[in-house]
Formats: sequence, structure tokens, C-alpha cells
Amino acid sequence: MTQAWLQYSRAVPRNLISSVSEDEFDVSNPSTPYSNEGPLVTLTSTMKYRVRRRWVHPILSIAAAIIVLVCGPIIWLAFREPAAYGGGIRIIIPPFCLFLYLALALALNYRVATVSPASVNVSVLPIPMRNSITIDRNDIRHVCARLVINHNKETKETERYYVAGVETRQGRHVDLTGPQLDLKMAKIQTESIAQILNAGQHRHTIPTIEAAAITDTQNPKSLVLTWAAAFIVLILIGAAWEISATTTNIRYSGPRFW
Repeated sequence: MTQAWLQYSRAVPRNLISSVSEDEFDVSNPSTPYSNEGPLVTLTSTMKYRVRRRWVHPILSIAAAIIVLVCGPIIWLAFREPAAYGGGIRIIIPPFCLFLYLALALALNYRVATVSPASVNVSVLPIPMRNSITIDRNDIRHVCARLVINHNKETKETERYYVAGVETRQGRHVDLTGPQLDLKMAKIQTESIAQILNAGQHRHTIPTIEAAAITDTQNPKSLVLTWAAAFIVLILIGAAWEISATTTNIRYSGPRFW
């Protein structure tokens, strides 16, 4: 197994949800040498091309870890000794558990894109957060390098970068590598991806193209609203728990074992 590393550092991340500081390329085949400078010499159906990168920017991971380390012990002590810290601690325990799950995902998860001669798969591992994407080779129209342009609310261009990915016959574009500094690097990655997809015996060859530039249309509002709704529901559950526990404490005056 040979690994080729591409380091790409950005001073300002384009998006804390999807920005990355580096892509890790892993091209594996026990019997085939790999060259990062030129085309693969010999390809077999066992060849795989793997791109691994952090799911979110490290800033989010660090911020979530700090919140957990500061708030976790306080919540635990308040739960053990509610009289010393005041009531209402049970209200925040359920949403805090959800935040703990999110913090683990932010710290541990990687976005992994795997290209094989049979398919393309994109997943977020190891903490379940999103459904994986699997595209059969026969559904891929071409491998493309594409310019992506970001705009702010005033439609003013804020950033542009290049990505390499595949486009399905239904017109869906799935990014596999990027963002890249220039078109040349994106084209190198498209050639490597296409060579993996075309390894072995197939009825048709998947071409590589330079696709038209697009505007980044990622809209995190739906994701944010979903998480906000989940937190609100858990707060209500915690409030019901607190009311139930308080009522039980008022009515019951016998010995306690917790």
C-alpha cells in the first residue's frame, strides 16, 4: 500500500461544517506501483482510491470539547447533589447528552470517499451522523474537475476553489477531493479517479472533463433547524423529568438510596 499525502492549508475556512485542511489520498493495490506524478501503469479490479478528510474544521471540534470538559463535571455534581446546586438540573441533562454525542462526532468523524472499479462511496465515520452515498459505476456519466464559486448575501464573490468528483447520469455531482488551489491539481485527481473506475473489464469508459463552474449552494439551515428542534424536544423531556422527580420528592418522605 502506498500513500500520497496532499497538504492544503487555508487561512480562513470556507465553511466550518464542510471545510478541511488536508486530504489524505490512499491508493492501494498489492501488486501495482502508484505514481502521484503520472498515470497508473497497470490497474486491476482490486485497486481502490481512498480520500479521507476531517468531517468538520478542527475549530468546531476544539470548541465542542471545551464545552463538554467545562460543563460535564458541573452537571454531574449538580445531579448528585441537587440541593447544593439548586433545582432544575434534570432539564438540561437530556440535551447535554445529545450535545455529547455531537461533540464525539465532531472530534472523531472523517468523511471518507472510496473509489473502486465497481462504485463510488462517500460516508461519514465512525459516529453515525449522515447516510452514506453509494453510486454504481454504471450510473456515473463522467469524472470532472469543477470550479466552485461562493457568494455572500449581496451576491458578491467571496471565494473560489476547485474540486474533483463524479457526476451521475441524473445530473448529481458528488465531490470526492478538494478544495484545491488550482485547476491543474483537480485535473490530476480526476485522472486518478477515472483510472480506478476504468480498471478491469467494462462495457464503456468513463471520461474525464472540465465541468462548468457552479455556485456553492450548500444551505446548512435545514440541518441547524433539525438539531435545534431535537434540542427543544429534549429540553421538554428534561422538564417533564424534573417535574416528575420534584413531585415524587414532595410526596415521598421515606428513606432514599440515590
